[in-house]
Amino acid sequence: MQDKRTFNILHGPLLSFYSGDFYRDVIYHWKGVGLAYLLLLTLLFAVPETLKFQREINQFLTEAAPKIVSQFPVLTIKNGTLSMNSPSPHRIFYGDDNKPFIIIDTNNSYGSPVKANVFVYLTDKKAFFKRAEEDYAEVEFSRFDDIVITHDRLYKWIEFLKATFAFFFFPVLYLFSLLYFMLHVVVCSSIGMLMARKIHGDMTYAQLFRLSAVALTPPIMLQIAHTLLEVEFAYSGPITFLFALGYVYYGLKSAADKK
Repeated sequence: MQDKRTFNILHGPLLSFYSGDFYRDVIYHWKGVGLAYLLLLTLLFAVPETLKFQREINQFLTEAAPKIVSQFPVLTIKNGTLSMNSPSPHRIFYGDDNKPFIIIDTNNSYGSPVKANVFVYLTDKKAFFKRAEEDYAEVEFSRFDDIVITHDRLYKWIEFLKATFAFFFFPVLYLFSLLYFMLHVVVCSSIGMLMARKIHGDMTYAQLFRLSAVALTPPIMLQIAHTLLEVEFAYSGPITFLFALGYVYYGLKSAADKK
């Protein structure tokens, strides 16, 4: 068995699929818990996923914007109060659905967003956005400067959203993906501790944690391939976990063979 580190984190995306020597190096000669590797792996995952969502949101906005914007009245916010050049309530529909998904209700005739039961509900003082059934986030118009919202202004906002979506979406996706992968690694490490006692003998938790981080690579690379090829990956969560657990076993077995 080699007595010094042979491989670095850049070897992981390829060698993690088949190299027992790589897994032995990870176990015996890498330092820490493999956080740097997990950060790199999450980056490889998040970039194509962000580009995929960017394409989807651009396509949706391009197709939906003319249908939706054309139904909007001219809206005016002045001194924290919303008004419009249309009778209230004003309903906006998407596609062929007979149920509106936006209602502008400056007279507050519905009384609450729950009773209106739409995705976006606007009163003269507040905007409500549906988060879940009977759960709405609200924003007061008093927080905004006086403004007149025309069709041209709506289109400019839509173009701005299309141009900046990836910039705001990427850090959110990266953070949640990192936490999700860390959860996988923690569970695999705990199960790996039991495997190690049967296959290899006792190991430190740091060894098992970085082994589990590397073992997560093949299923994550498989997800990346599905994203790039625009192929749906059904049951990706359970498959990723079982796949990673299999590579934890493979790494422990490879280490035990040349202990």
